[in-house]
Amino acid sequence: MAGREFRITIRGSGIECEIFTPGIKEPEYCEAKIQKEPYLETIKVLEKWLKQWQTLTRLQQQERAQDRKVDLLVPETFTLLGAHLWRMAFDNAIGAALLTHYQMIETGQLDYVRMRISIEKASDLAALPWEFVWYPGHRDVPKAFYLASEFKLILGRYVDGVTDREIPPADEQVRVLFVTSLPDDPVFKTAQEDTTEMIRRLEDGGRTAAVMEIERIGSWDAKRVGMALRRLARDKHHVDIVHLTALFRILEGQMQVYLPDPYAEGAGTSLDCGVHTWLPAITFVNVLTGEYKPTLLVLALSDWEGVYPEHFEQLAPDFINAGIPAVLAMQYPMSSHQGLAFLTSFYGQLTTGTPIGTAVQKGRRDMMLAKVDRNFGTPVLYMQSEEDAQLMTAGSPPDTDAETKHHTRGVVPSRKPTATRRSKTVVRGRLLDAIKNASSLLDPEAIRETSAWIESSNWPDVKAARLAIQERKRARKPDDAFQNIARYLAQVLGDETSEAAS
Repeated sequence: MAGREFRITIRGSGIECEIFTPGIKEPEYCEAKIQKEPYLETIKVLEKWLKQWQTLTRLQQQERAQDRKVDLLVPETFTLLGAHLWRMAFDNAIGAALLTHYQMIETGQLDYVRMRISIEKASDLAALPWEFVWYPGHRDVPKAFYLASEFKLILGRYVDGVTDREIPPADEQVRVLFVTSLPDDPVFKTAQEDTTEMIRRLEDGGRTAAVMEIERIGSWDAKRVGMALRRLARDKHHVDIVHLTALFRILEGQMQVYLPDPYAEGAGTSLDCGVHTWLPAITFVNVLTGEYKPTLLVLALSDWEGVYPEHFEQLAPDFINAGIPAVLAMQYPMSSHQGLAFLTSFYGQLTTGTPIGTAVQKGRRDMMLAKVDRNFGTPVLYMQSEEDAQLMTAGSPPDTDAETKHHTRGVVPSRKPTATRRSKTVVRGRLLDAIKNASSLLDPEAIRETSAWIESSNWPDVKAARLAIQERKRARKPDDAFQNIARYLAQVLGDETSEAAS
């Protein structure tokens, strides 16, 4: 496809732009001044209001439940915020060049424009929500639009001074590790359930079930995370995605994450000891950027009700600097419904061969078309690669009916197995790998017995495996060695509720 890349850098009071054209070595260059006055102070005030969107949403819902018509949410505020961002940074030669290329898309001369922005870390502009930039329209280009949701524009960020990373070649499988590290508190029940529901949708979906290999860890533990990454990277494969849901804050300029306390009593066992504390973010940066670092890291922010978090996306550059090519971070907590819909759709897009940036832009656009609220500008994509890369080769879902016809004629099909048959193999393999890797923590005789039981299983999916483990656990005595194994396997499958159910 014919396209252009705008690589924009904001330093101090200046903005620079390089425009790259395929086949031309030297980029076009233009620069301008940032017009902070009279826009910046208004932008900061509007951004403070934006942080409280979730709370205002809850209050409005409560008022309307009492038949009181109260309008606390004003969607037009996004337009004002976005217009001020445009006038401050892009009402100049750089914006004019962008609009010229946008018109080339409209007339079919270009297929896409990729726009990556880098803001100097020390700048007072670094924490602004650039994904809400809104072109207000003008006589020459009358159509107004948000850059983050416009069709065939791909808006992202990058870290200036860091070399673009090579993204591993796409193959026919997407390997994902989900880590949910939240306190055992009713406030976070919805966030935990959302992750479980998203995994269920992916494992039950047609194409996603056929091509995704999923691991899940219910609480942060460096050793278990490392083991899961190693399992996904077996046979010289690469890990495609790590999806982390956690609490985050900035204290005295330092980024911190709320994680299980490694020094609490019971820490280091196969089960979370339940004691959390604020730890430096480097705690998990180091773990996730080792030998088996993923191509894409997804940072999903969960909010503590009544506390308005800082921008979680400010953690992304640390991972980029440590070698991860792409980081998708949520700069605000997303509503449960839209967050679940966006991420499920995003992962589904990746499994069809859609490039990462295009999948993010499409997800933003879908949210924007569904409802104008804070969520469409929440996803922030850092992409440290020359091209918008795929995680999986494009292809159509397995044809189950066609495969059945082959079998009835006695012909062994050459295509990949169907989702159900492949799921059996993946579930069994995941549990056997987990048992093997935990051999030093569990009873050897119980491991041999359980391994033989898993080998003989024929579970069609994760749900069936969970039920079988629960039934076997109930049938054993409370002091039986399988009780510990069952709890461990429940965590491997991401079923934190199994223990309560038993």
